[in-house]
Amino acid sequence: RVHGGIIFFTQKMLFVRVLFAIFFLVFCVDSKIITIFGRQYNTSNTTSLLLSHSLLNGTFPSEIGELSLLTIADLSNNQISGFLPTEIGLLTSLTQIDLSNNKIFGQLPTEIGNLYLLNNLYFSGNIFLSSIPSELGKLTSLSSLYLSDNRLTGSLPNNLSSLTSLTSLHLNNNHFTGNIPIEFSSLTQLSYLWLSDNQLSGTIPSEIGKLKSLVLLYLHDNQLIGTIPSQLSQLKKLFFLWLSNNNLFGSIPTEFGNFITLLDMNLSENNHLEGVIPSEFGQLITLASLNFSKTNLSGIIPSEITSLGSLTIFDIDNTELQLSTDESESALCNLITSCYNTLISPSQCSKCSSLPDITPISNLRIFFFFAFVFFVIIVAMLCGYCFVRKSGRNFETFKKL
Repeated sequence: RVHGGIIFFTQKMLFVRVLFAIFFLVFCVDSKIITIFGRQYNTSNTTSLLLSHSLLNGTFPSEIGELSLLTIADLSNNQISGFLPTEIGLLTSLTQIDLSNNKIFGQLPTEIGNLYLLNNLYFSGNIFLSSIPSELGKLTSLSSLYLSDNRLTGSLPNNLSSLTSLTSLHLNNNHFTGNIPIEFSSLTQLSYLWLSDNQLSGTIPSEIGKLKSLVLLYLHDNQLIGTIPSQLSQLKKLFFLWLSNNNLFGSIPTEFGNFITLLDMNLSENNHLEGVIPSEFGQLITLASLNFSKTNLSGIIPSEITSLGSLTIFDIDNTELQLSTDESESALCNLITSCYNTLISPSQCSKCSSLPDITPISNLRIFFFFAFVFFVIIVAMLCGYCFVRKSGRNFETFKKL
């Protein structure tokens, strides 16, 4: 019995030693303290790096690749410069990375394609100069992709269409060229498609009409040509449609009267856009802003426009559009609540002419008026305070008598 007890005790101690060895290997041998932007982190337990708005500067440290357990990295809104190190691809546990609004330049590392768990990637507001690496198409878990306000070049990769979980795609304010890929029509979860302020050419793919979840479509300030596809009217959840400052031609599709949620439509600065405003626009009961300025539209403005109770901005500057009668002008004048940048000048609408002139001088007068009122209130309060104190002293004197 004693011998058996000794064997059992020995086996138990051996088991404890094995557990201790495993613990030591996992938590001690692999543990390392590294310094990132003057702060120390343990490689064995650091899961988040939250340094947004921390006045960081200098180059991006390659040591960040040693934080293998990192799930969230937020270094946005700092002054970080230099290249983005390829070691960023070692952070295979990352679900969110935000490096927006820094001064990081150079190429986007192809190693980003290794971050298979990534949900959100925010690189806006830097100085990235390369094209989008095709490896980005491997990030099939990606929900938000923000690469706006950089200097990215080249064409839009077709394989971004494999990011079927994507809800926000922001590529605006870059130097992208070429066509909008037809393959983007597979991004059926997409809510925000922001491709404005680039040098994109070709036509607007009619397949965009398949993006049934889209609420914002910004394609303005490009070099797009061709007619406006009527299939865009199939976007029943769309709130914002901006196609301005392109080279679009032809007429406005009558099907655009089928938008049931649209708030803002801007087709301005398409010099070859011609024809009339479809009367079907009278069905856009949610519309707040409508801009046709600097187009070649002509003819009579449909009387149905006056039924748009939500319309506050209606701009037809530099067009050949006309109101049919004085009654239509009066109705439109009563409808529009903001006369700034609308088709009706203050001299044409009594309501507009009664509004104060919104100029810097007028704003200065308003400022001095409220400053004067504030000064009067302060003086009145001080006088009241002095009066109360004086009255209190007189009352104390009366009691003593």
